This record gives sequence, structure tokens and C-alpha cells, in this order.
Amino acid sequence: MKNRKPQRLNCYDYSQEGVYFITIVTKNRENIFGEIISKEMILNEYGRIAKECWEGIPEHNENIILDEYCIMPNHIHGIIVVGDSVRNRHACSLQNVNQNNERCRHACTLRDDTKRNIQKIPVVIGGFKSAVTKLINRNNKIYFQWQKSYHDRIVRNDEELERIRVYIKENAKNWEKDTEFKENKSKEKIAMIDDIRITGVMFYYHFVCNRKLWYFSHNISMEQNNDDVAIGKLIDEKSYDREKKQILIDGIINIDFVDGNKVVHEVKKSKAVSEAGIWQLKYYLYYLKNKGVEDVSGLVDYPLLKKRERVNLSEEDILEIEKILQEIKDTVNLQLPPKTIDSHICKKCAYYELCYI
Repeated sequence: MKNRKPQRLNCYDYSQEGVYFITIVTKNRENIFGEIISKEMILNEYGRIAKECWEGIPEHNENIILDEYCIMPNHIHGIIVVGDSVRNRHACSLQNVNQNNERCRHACTLRDDTKRNIQKIPVVIGGFKSAVTKLINRNNKIYFQWQKSYHDRIVRNDEELERIRVYIKENAKNWEKDTEFKENKSKEKIAMIDDIRITGVMFYYHFVCNRKLWYFSHNISMEQNNDDVAIGKLIDEKSYDREKKQILIDGIINIDFVDGNKVVHEVKKSKAVSEAGIWQLKYYLYYLKNKGVEDVSGLVDYPLLKKRERVNLSEEDILEIEKILQEIKDTVNLQLPPKTIDSHICKKCAYYELCYI
């Protein structure tokens, strides 16, 4: 087992009063909590859960107050004040830690098990991470995880505290310069064409109807009130109960479930647009391959029909997918929606009234 670099400052008592700058990151730096739009952070439902849990920290922990904080797409920055510093929010001094190493080692020797168990900051952050994870995963919409541990900085003086406050306030404005953004962007480039994030749903709609794709990509959504969509979701929820469902990756693809044989499953209500489901699943395999996940196959499941269709990714498929990604970008960039397709599937579409009535 590799020796992990210690995350906490050696010999420092995290239960004592002070001001702490905390950074917590999602696993694999996946964008879970929302998006930066026009240099402003727009929280989604998961971001709002994180916000509520963060603001609730003082309710569950004595002698704690929150200072400046921000929730970003894949991480959280926050200043936590502990102890007597709560009254004036002044930064603490590390003089007692840095005077000499011998004194520090002696302090560690004297620290008993009870002292170790009341480390305030680790308890606070552990409780917060656990609460967010539980609430997000409660409905099984996605499988959410945090990156292990967290980063902390003990704020040494008021000047440093003010600099950190400014940094947090301007984090969204400076997102494109942020190291978390750069690392995540390099991972997502396979699904980005000229800053357009191409999701699995968009790939599916390309095969169903490009007019529907255009509406969806321009935030015109009618699906929430559609009976067929509701039935499809119900079938998905009631099928394959023992499998881990709805695995969201990078905010780009949302896999229905993966079984123990490294098979990615996509659940569909019917075979009315079977080609779309097959290519959507091929896109998932393509995305996983570009992230370094090899030897994965796919199955399109039709529970009502009791049928399955095996899907594999060939070199020809990869070339076709890259061509399709460009076609999707071209559709999204149209100033007006494409013409109606007048197909037999239109009457059951959530956008039918918008297109024909």
C-alpha cells in the first residue's frame, strides 16, 4: 500500500480556537453541484443540498461559526471559525506550533486518546461530507462520492484572512483560471466541442429528432409533464433493483446501471427508436474508453419486451461518433429549430404540441 501524504498539519490540535480555510473536492473532480454561467455559479439540486448542509454546520456543532464560503461545480471553499475567535473572527497565531519541533513532539506525546477524539475540524468536515453524500444518494439518482480527506489551511493573521475572503468571493468569476477547472476540463474535452457539453441525452435525441435536440439544448423542456417519459422512469426504477443505478460521470453521461461483469446497461421502454438507444450506449462506451476504462461492453435492455441487445464499440463506431458529435454541435448552434420530421413517433413526443399545434 502506498504511503499517503498527511493531509493535516503535524502535531496541530484541530480542536483549539482558530480560523480554518477548508477545501473539499468531489471524487474525480466531477462537476456535480451546478455550472458557471456568465461568471456566476448556478446551483443545481445537488448544489442546493451541499449549500443547506454547509449552512447547517453551526446547528450541529457548538462554538462554530461560518465565515465566507462558495460552492463550485466540483469543490467547496469555506472559512470555519472555532472557539473564542467566534466573537471577533480574528485569525489565530501559530506561534505555539512553530516555536520549536521539540516542543511540538512533546505535545504529541502528551496528547491522550480523549484529546484525539475531540478534533473539532475533522469531526465537522466528516459530518458535513457524510450528510451531503447520504442526501444526494438517497433517491439513487446518481452515485455521489467525495474525494478522500480534504485540504485545510490554518489562517495565521487578519491580512491572510482578508485575502482568502476575497479569493472565495471571486472564485466563480475566476473559474476558468482555477486549477480544479483546468484539471476537469482536460478530462471533459472528449465531450466538448466549442464549449458545448454533449450529454448522453443529446446524443440520443440526435437520432430521434434534431428539432427535439435543439429545444432540449436551449433549455426548453417539456419532458416533466409527459406520460411516456413518466412511464419510462417508472420502468427504470422498478427493474433490476439489486444493481447500482444512475451513475453520473462528469455531468456528461448518466449510465442506468453497471453489472458485475463490466457491462453497461441502458434501459428502454420500447424498440420504437432502437437505433437511438444503441448509439447512445455506444457513446457511453466511447466516453468510458477515452477516460481509460477498457474492456467494457453494453446491453440495451427492454424489460417490458423481455429482450436485450448486445452493443460493442468498433473502430468504425469511434469515427462515426466523432462525426456525430460535430453534427450535434451544428444543430445546437442553429438560430432557429430544425423543421418538424412528421414521424409516427411525433404524437407521443413531449414536444408534440409545441411543434404541431
